[in-house]
Amino acid sequence: QQLLYALQLKLRMVSNRLILDRQRTLADMVADTSGLINQAIATTRQLTVDLSPPILKTEGLGDALEWLQRQMRELHGLDVELLAQRAMPPIDEDLRVLLFQIVRELLFNVKKHAGVDHATVELKQSDTHLAIHVEDEGLGMPLQAKDTLQESGFGLSSVKERLRQVGGTMKIDSAEGHGMRVHIRVPWRPMQTDNDTDAKWPRNE
Repeated sequence: QQLLYALQLKLRMVSNRLILDRQRTLADMVADTSGLINQAIATTRQLTVDLSPPILKTEGLGDALEWLQRQMRELHGLDVELLAQRAMPPIDEDLRVLLFQIVRELLFNVKKHAGVDHATVELKQSDTHLAIHVEDEGLGMPLQAKDTLQESGFGLSSVKERLRQVGGTMKIDSAEGHGMRVHIRVPWRPMQTDNDTDAKWPRNE
């Protein structure tokens, strides 16, 4: 964004000089280019918010997923049913960001490849683990394609590797014509605060 702003400023200076020199045609061309840069700036702003929305810094994972639910519907036409426990203890910010980005990536996979406009995200928490299930009733994929999909490319193979680094796992249930269910499970511990280094949370029923 800083580079784009600098380029925008330079073009504005060029445009002003061209106008003074009565080079209207060239000034108009520069103005068109400046308009494209404005679009690029707006896109980078949106990407920054999408990848790490401010709500991730201040609220819990459930709140961030509600924000993602609205974004997927408003910007991408994907209706997401979100099933999450109402009261969940705060988790470490790095894990919170990782899980948010994984769910976001899985929902984009649904939008791009499943051929449907609806998905379900379920978030569960126990004393030791967080579980996330992302499900759709779309095109699915043949059994023999799952290993290939997990071992190559950026999408699901990247998700699997990032989860492995935090001790998590991912399981895929899918069949051609019968949708896909991705099950994610990661260990967690309560986020400690300065005032409570031995935070205790009630056991979920």
